[in-house]
Amino acid sequence: MRNLIIYILILFLFTGCVNVQKENNIDTNKINEPTNLQIGFGLQNIETGYSYDGNEVTVNFTYELNGRDSKLGLMIYINGIPQMLKGNNNEGLVYKIDGKKDSKITDTVTFIPNNGKAGEILSMQGALIADCEVVDDLLSMTNQQHIIVCGKTSLKLEQDSSEIVQEDNKDVTYVPINNELIEKYKDRNNYFNDNLLINFPSNSKGSFKKGENIALEIVGAPAIYRVWILEDLIPIQSYYVDLASGQMALMDITLKNENTKNIKVFAVPLNANLPAESLLSLVRE
Repeated sequence: MRNLIIYILILFLFTGCVNVQKENNIDTNKINEPTNLQIGFGLQNIETGYSYDGNEVTVNFTYELNGRDSKLGLMIYINGIPQMLKGNNNEGLVYKIDGKKDSKITDTVTFIPNNGKAGEILSMQGALIADCEVVDDLLSMTNQQHIIVCGKTSLKLEQDSSEIVQEDNKDVTYVPINNELIEKYKDRNNYFNDNLLINFPSNSKGSFKKGENIALEIVGAPAIYRVWILEDLIPIQSYYVDLASGQMALMDITLKNENTKNIKVFAVPLNANLPAESLLSLVRE
């Protein structure tokens, strides 16, 4: 049995005020100086995998923080579909954790898988959002890397799950990577094969209206992805993206909620040919 903990250095450059979401209310907090945050994260038993026999699946995970406190959000995906997680009187598709600086904690969540049939072995992946309640103002941040995706494991179903039919939006346009991006990263060896860049609008205006369209661009590591759009930490819609080398995917997304303030994007790799312990840095610039 082996635990995998993946570390990534997260540099947040805040200027002025940022908005912090608490439940459905948006408050304002000030962070007065740039602060380095270093986080380690991993699921246990990634080599042996997990099984579902009709009882709740129990998952132990470890996280470590250095630098400062951070509100963390854990998500677990089965076949790229988020699971309802329970633990410590907390329940949600995004399981919230009050992360304290200079700590290393092992915690436990449980879930009942929501897709798959008996006999199937499905992909299982954990992801952690640092500062999950902070509303992104991309005008005052650069190279923000705060979504950590740990190595894949598996879930064997010994009993049928409560099947959820997930229809992905396939309205995606593929174009060659533009010259501006190629020039920007030309000095970084193999950059587009090791990273996934997600570009989307700044939220400096405060909120987005229901029905508003936003443009989303994804470029980087070639793979098949299920791309989830989270509005105020609720997974609302997903896109099927088959990203080839040298391409970028363009999506025109219509927001579903009224006055959405907090937009997060997850790209969950579905390919079996990705490295079993791969880390994709999701970079928003």
